[in-house]
Amino acid sequence: MNRIGLAGALSAAMMTLTLAMPGAASAESKFQCKPDETYVMNVMVSAHPYWVPVYQGFKQAAQAMGCK
Repeated sequence: MNRIGLAGALSAAMMTLTLAMPGAASAESKFQCKPDETYVMNVMVSAHPYWVPVYQGFKQAAQAMGCK
């Protein structure tokens, strides 16, 4: 339960950061992915309304940090 809560909070925070600073996150971020890193979001019911915007933020943060 804690992992899901932490993952959701982190994704929401990253979505907020990405929306607040579009374009700037990738240029100034200290958080950059290495070329061989791939991240996945694993939740029990991905179509639940709570997870839809969280997943969108997850994808936006990944794009801003150069992740797969």
